[in-house]
Amino acid sequence: MASLDNVTHLSDDVVADFGGMGSQTLIEKLQTKDLSRNEADDLASEIFTEILLCHDNGQLANDAIIQFLSSAINDEEKAAIFCQALDIFPVSESLQALIDELKKTEVIQAKTFAENVDTSLLTSLEFVPAQSLNRQLNTRKRDMFYTQRKFNLFYEEFEGYAKLVQELFRLLKTPKNLGFVDLALRATESLIGHYQLDPNRVLDVVLDVFSHLIVGNQTFVVKYLRQSRWWPFAPATAFNGIDALNKGGSETASKLLALKFTKAKPDKDLSETLKILIAILIREGFVSFGSIYKFLRPDDEEMQSLEQLYKKELDEQVFKSNASALALAAPLADEDEDGKTTNGSTKDTTETARDTLANRLPLNTKFQFLKTFLGTGLYWPSVFILAEYPFLVHVDPEVPELMLRMIDQIIEPLHSKTIKDLALADALQTPRQQALSNHMAGIKYTKITPAQLYCFKPTAHMQSNKELVYFYSEWVNDLPKVENFDDLLELSQQYLKFLGTKLSGNLAVFSKLCDLLAYFHEETLPSENREAYLNYFRNFIFPAMTGIEDNPVPIAKAFHFLQLYPVEDRFNLYGELYQVLAKNNPHVKINYGKAEKATKDTLKRISKENVKPMMRRLAKISFVNPLPCFLTMLQQIESYDNLNALVVDTAQYFNEYGWDNMTLAILMRLTSLGRSNIQQDGLHERQWIQSLASFIGQICHKYPKSVDLETITKYLVKSFHLKESSGLLVFKEILALTGGMKPINNLTPLQIDMINSGQSLEKLVYQTIDDRRFESVEAGSTLANVFLELDLINEILALLSNLVKVVVSGEEYAHLKVLANRNDDINTVMHFFCTLIGFFGSENIPGNLESITTLVEKYGVSIPWAFELWRPFLTDTEILGDIGEQFTRGVSSSLFTTFWSLKLFDINFNPEIYDSQVSKLTANDTSLRENLLLAKKDRTTPQEVLKRFVADIRKTEDFKTKIPSEKEAHEAHAKEVTDSLSQHCEAWFSTDSSEEIENESRAFLQECVLPRCVHSSYDAVFSARFLFKLHELGHNQYSIITLLTQIFHSQITFATLFTCTPSEAECLGLFYSEILKILAVWHTEEGFEKLTSSAPLKSNGEQISFKEYRRFLFDLHSALLLDVSRSLASEEYMCRRNAITLMKNLLGVYPNVEDHCEAITELIENIVANEEREDLKLSSSALIGHVKSRAKTWVHMWDFFEMEEEDEQQQIDKRKAIEEEAARIREEKRKKREEEEKRAKEEEERRLREEEERRRKEEEEERRKIEEEKAEQQREASAKALKYEDGGAAPARQTRNEEVSRGRYDQYSRASPRPATPVHTADKSKDKPPQVKEEKAKTEDVSNQAKSSDKAASNQDLFKNKNRPSGPARSSDRRASPVKDSEKDLKEKPAPQENARTRFANQKLPSSSDARTTQRKPLPPQQVPRHSRYNHGQQGRRDDRGPKRDSAPSKSQNRVESRSNTATPLPPPATPPPPPPTAPPKRENSDRGDRKREWRGSHRNEKRSRY
Repeated sequence: MASLDNVTHLSDDVVADFGGMGSQTLIEKLQTKDLSRNEADDLASEIFTEILLCHDNGQLANDAIIQFLSSAINDEEKAAIFCQALDIFPVSESLQALIDELKKTEVIQAKTFAENVDTSLLTSLEFVPAQSLNRQLNTRKRDMFYTQRKFNLFYEEFEGYAKLVQELFRLLKTPKNLGFVDLALRATESLIGHYQLDPNRVLDVVLDVFSHLIVGNQTFVVKYLRQSRWWPFAPATAFNGIDALNKGGSETASKLLALKFTKAKPDKDLSETLKILIAILIREGFVSFGSIYKFLRPDDEEMQSLEQLYKKELDEQVFKSNASALALAAPLADEDEDGKTTNGSTKDTTETARDTLANRLPLNTKFQFLKTFLGTGLYWPSVFILAEYPFLVHVDPEVPELMLRMIDQIIEPLHSKTIKDLALADALQTPRQQALSNHMAGIKYTKITPAQLYCFKPTAHMQSNKELVYFYSEWVNDLPKVENFDDLLELSQQYLKFLGTKLSGNLAVFSKLCDLLAYFHEETLPSENREAYLNYFRNFIFPAMTGIEDNPVPIAKAFHFLQLYPVEDRFNLYGELYQVLAKNNPHVKINYGKAEKATKDTLKRISKENVKPMMRRLAKISFVNPLPCFLTMLQQIESYDNLNALVVDTAQYFNEYGWDNMTLAILMRLTSLGRSNIQQDGLHERQWIQSLASFIGQICHKYPKSVDLETITKYLVKSFHLKESSGLLVFKEILALTGGMKPINNLTPLQIDMINSGQSLEKLVYQTIDDRRFESVEAGSTLANVFLELDLINEILALLSNLVKVVVSGEEYAHLKVLANRNDDINTVMHFFCTLIGFFGSENIPGNLESITTLVEKYGVSIPWAFELWRPFLTDTEILGDIGEQFTRGVSSSLFTTFWSLKLFDINFNPEIYDSQVSKLTANDTSLRENLLLAKKDRTTPQEVLKRFVADIRKTEDFKTKIPSEKEAHEAHAKEVTDSLSQHCEAWFSTDSSEEIENESRAFLQECVLPRCVHSSYDAVFSARFLFKLHELGHNQYSIITLLTQIFHSQITFATLFTCTPSEAECLGLFYSEILKILAVWHTEEGFEKLTSSAPLKSNGEQISFKEYRRFLFDLHSALLLDVSRSLASEEYMCRRNAITLMKNLLGVYPNVEDHCEAITELIENIVANEEREDLKLSSSALIGHVKSRAKTWVHMWDFFEMEEEDEQQQIDKRKAIEEEAARIREEKRKKREEEEKRAKEEEERRLREEEERRRKEEEEERRKIEEEKAEQQREASAKALKYEDGGAAPARQTRNEEVSRGRYDQYSRASPRPATPVHTADKSKDKPPQVKEEKAKTEDVSNQAKSSDKAASNQDLFKNKNRPSGPARSSDRRASPVKDSEKDLKEKPAPQENARTRFANQKLPSSSDARTTQRKPLPPQQVPRHSRYNHGQQGRRDDRGPKRDSAPSKSQNRVESRSNTATPLPPPATPPPPPPTAPPKRENSDRGDRKREWRGSHRNEKRSRY
């Protein structure tokens, strides 16, 4: 039984009441008039099928069904539907009984059964006899399929087909032939009827003719087919989605076209006109896409192979995009004679060339039809092929171009609505007029009207003055419409998704999509579809941005949309593209790889000559792919910090999109994992973080409006919240470089005073230390406003203050040296931060700052930092917030507030500084004007130099003009502050009790003076001067003596040096230096009297005398000596280091007493001698030199203060004993040094003797070996000569590569050694050529007194092997002469200085056998060498001009001597060789000629000496 679970119409109620209302309900459904034909047929089929199912299950009787069918079937169509439903059921008894009843009632005709029921069912149900039915069917098939009624072959009726072709060609060639369509149809029908042509064959011929003449006749073709007999009853549609592509159309035409595909040659592509004809027929509905597509080749297996080939080539492109030249260099394969490589495989270039996409695509019909469909506007067929094979988009650049052409046409109506200024858009699209000259010498502008020409290529562009128009203009019809964002999203998900990065191929479409997104975003509410717009941008537009080349306009439009979203969304987008798409999407990976490679190549090619073009090229790379470009640049900057300035200059060409990515690139490099920012010693940062921080600071300084300072600041603040110190250096560089500030350490006292004076003096100092804060107002103000807008001023100060505590208490830095350096670094950053806020901050900043009490209590900021932040915004002694007792701790609240509120400028007025600077500026102005006049007189002076002189003069004049007014203003301000202090000081130290005054003084030192004096150099000087300022005010209860006693005698110095950092120790040194400097002024009687006349010194209420003051000052020096000595003697690193730093800042002021100086010198010398820590040893060595350099200014103790006579005598005796002991020690050291030098000299002499003995033995051994080799060579040469006389082979001639010296005397010594000629071969000289005999005779005349053995020895020495290592250290290179006298001369006498002439006189020419081999030419006659030159070599050449002077040897002499040292020395001749007889006699009284010859000889000898 069949299942009834899915029954729709025959429910249980209908079946139960089928005889009544149930069947009536079904009949009403069948007779519904609102249904279409297809819907009515489907409804009838469902009802009839369910009735037969119920009948098969026994739920309905035959009578009820027959009664229902009698009412329901009222036409042949419903009867046919019932028969078709009946045909699907197997034959059963119940079904056969039902059919028998139907036969009797004749509700359904037998003809209807026969047409709609299978033959097997007809025979089984006995409608007709089986035998008769089969016979009739066979007859009918024969008549239908095998009986020819029409002519379908050309040769059967060639006349009819020829006339058909001729008539069609005539009409198609006729211009404006649309009116001849009816004529063409009548002619076609007449020819078919007259010649009995096969209509299908005629259609085939018609399609062939149309395929050749479709261009320009497409309207005629479509109209012809629409009115012809072949137009299908149900036309196909290609515009109702993919599901409708397989429906309708002419089956006959589809088969005819498919037959053309199958008959086409596999190695030949179909004609373009045929493909366009088929596309037009599909578009018009004549054939369906599905009926054509199934016949297209290749099959799926070959398409998969093509896809694999595409992926392979894509992988190669990915590899080549970022591979280096070395990686791309392929190894060279060795080939044998048969053309095989080393692995035995034969090259098959033909197969390799064939297996490429470029060669396989022209024969790929599916791919070719895809391009045709895209060109003719077939949207859904194109989508179908692209969905099957998405890779076809990327195999040919024409495919994305055609796709973008279609998208442009689809979105153009919607995009036109987004244009606000239509007049401007029309003006921009108006063609430019052409300027023509007329006969009146005027210019006439004419409108250019290009000629329109039909073209066959859809993507053809305008050429010259010809506008190419695609012939099929109807392709724009019936394209999908986009009216809102939902339609655009649907279009993109169906069609645009296949393009990917190829969307950048049409920048107009790219820009229009960006404009549409911005338009949608502006038109909708902020809460609606914002995420959808961003997702659309992420999926379709953003990947395509990587493929745009050298065009910043579309990038700007895309970034205009991105700017509508917060920075978090943008950075997420950039990060996703870089981290995900750049790794998974090969096309994005190729673009990113190209950007990285281009960046690296550009950075490699940068030089001083091509900085600007390379930087512009680098900026052009960053237009499209900024993130990979910037990351590559930052990686290079981390390794090579000299690129910083170049990249910063390049940043002026960056676009907004690039600046946005620059911030992300900086953050990515700062947060990259796997590397530390601190070196292993913990003292310094690593190179990468230093270079990166410097770059960030420079780029923030130069481009404060472009770089995203807010985002970088937020990141740094978050890192401070996480207790990380990695961003500290970056924050420091940003503050320092953006504000143009320099650290205030290592300033001289004069510079400190000038900085805290008028603005002009301040600028002069900043100009000296290269502080550019006055030139960085824009950048500094921008950064300060960022802090203000983000409300981060209080937060940053609190975080940095707490970061100090974290660093000190943490375990990251264990060594005290490291902790101290970290602490100083943080303090430097805080100084920069407070200075930037105070110097560049606006007037709104005080309202944004927390009160001092809040900063201290709530956020844990220390008093010095809270006041330093607030101090620039305070007026006089105004303070925001009440300072309670918990902060003052025993100090008067007014004194506490006043002390911390004032700055050094308030009490630092010194008119001498202003006057001295005016004098210096006047002198400088005069010098500049003189230099300017000299520069103007010199015509070669560049204009830049002159402009610089003028600018310096103007600046100097400006300073001179402003300093007097600033001096007056500073004086008035200082007077005002003094008056204010005089009014408030009455409440300070007001008690009469000396104990309370001492306690209050101690509290003042602890809570005010000491914390501030180590805070900064300015505060150190202020703290010292404020103490004396209070003394100047003349308050009765205040005692400077009491305060100084507590400072020096309470061992505060030692405790502070033990716990402070190097920077704090430097400030402490400035504090003590300032105090001692003022006290030194009072050490003179004149100064003391001047002091006591205004404000006398008191101790315990009583005034002290000058004698008591000097003793008091000595006690202070002694107390300071005690603390410093304890610190220097301590083995603790920080204590000793801080003591050295303190002493460095006290030089010139302390120590002054001779005993103190010697004590400190002894301590420092002890450190130098015993300290193992190199930094302490180095600093102490530098310090002791400075201390000893002032030895002449040291003062005896009895001169420093007045001593008792007995004490003075004891001190004098003590000094005398010390000097005697020092003299004794110096004498002992001198003797000890002399003994050591003597021992060292003796040791060196002994070593030299041993070395000489060893060298002598080596020389003897070498001579012995040479003698043995020489004897062996002589024996071999004698044997060869004997064999030659007996008819054997001749001796081997000189090889071609062997060097032969021809005519150069000084090259004989470089020739290779040759075997000695045997003695018995000398008698064969008569057989030699006359030239050789002449040479031998001349040689014997020159050296007739030398024996043959000496000559042989000399010959061997001259022709020794030049490849042996030479030099005086290699004694083995020297060859011994066989003559004992010569050996003795070699040992005893130095080798004479030789030149070309002396060498020629001492050498022997080769023997006859050698002459035969080398065939040298006779030597030319030589001049007589001068006697002085012969005896002394290069010296004495100019003896004829005057007496000989002792001078350094010339360069040529040095070269000769070096050559003679490296070569083997010649043995001296027995007697000096006489001059050649051909030498001309010396002319007397001819100084000019002698000079000329002398110069020529010297020049010639210098040239020879190079050899």
